[in-house]
Amino acid sequence: MNREEFSRLQELFQRVLDQSGEGRESFIRKVCQGDEELRSELESLLFAHDRESELEETGTLSAQIGYLKPGELVGPYRIEEEIGRGGIGAVYLAEDTRLQRTVALKVLAEAFVVDPKQQKRFRREAQAAAALSHPGITTIYALEEVEAGSISPANMCV
Repeated sequence: MNREEFSRLQELFQRVLDQSGEGRESFIRKVCQGDEELRSELESLLFAHDRESELEETGTLSAQIGYLKPGELVGPYRIEEEIGRGGIGAVYLAEDTRLQRTVALKVLAEAFVVDPKQQKRFRREAQAAAALSHPGITTIYALEEVEAGSISPANMCV
């Protein structure tokens, strides 16, 4: 996905969110008109958005993400601290013990890890970001699936 496609996707997603629940499906069908990849991306974003809202309302998002503690190892990454939480998971400041450098780990909540559509979306997001080079955009070094303590296998973007 190039920048123009990504910008269009963001703009369309915001327009989808502006629609009422019942109008969303017809809006998506109308704007995608046979573009199955675009339709899949929009539906995936909408699923993640709705799932996040549901988890926030029930207070289970934090429980599904889990907490990693400073010093805990996740694969070759040593957790230093949590630096953010939202959307589909949490972001941690960590040290890559192999290369001895500081990285950020994005850990998906279990609800998203077990959904193949969400895994595919996360991979595409990482691939799209990895294809870009700009001082204001994080550099993607790796996309890994690892076992992390009490957390189920989680996709991570480093």
